Amino acid sequence: MIAYDQEQVPPAPMIQCKVTNPDTGKFKEEDGKIDSGAADTIIPEEWLSDLSLMPLRSVTRHDYTGAAHPHVTCYVNFELAGFEFQWFEVLAQAGRENVLIGRNILNQLNVLLYGKKLQFEVTDP
Repeated sequence: MIAYDQEQVPPAPMIQCKVTNPDTGKFKEEDGKIDSGAADTIIPEEWLSDLSLMPLRSVTRHDYTGAAHPHVTCYVNFELAGFEFQWFEVLAQAGRENVLIGRNILNQLNVLLYGKKLQFEVTDP
């Protein structure tokens, strides 16, 4: 099992993930926050230039308050807990400091949260 990040308030399930440009192989490894309330996986917008990612399209998504926000999407190779997702479409968001792992990835895995223990696990269904 993996321990929650207790520096988050409240503690949160954070997991190391790798985001790679499928064309160039440039990559970043950062903690990602598991968020079953988020529909999409989101990377920090500056990673578009850092990883030389090619913007794919623009979409509008609503946050938890209902406010609309424009996002650019791009394809990446995404890896977490030994599971790989090739040519996977993610959103980019300005001001984001970490990766937000949404249901478009989580729905392909089993994620078990043991809240009282502040631990979780990620397995293949």
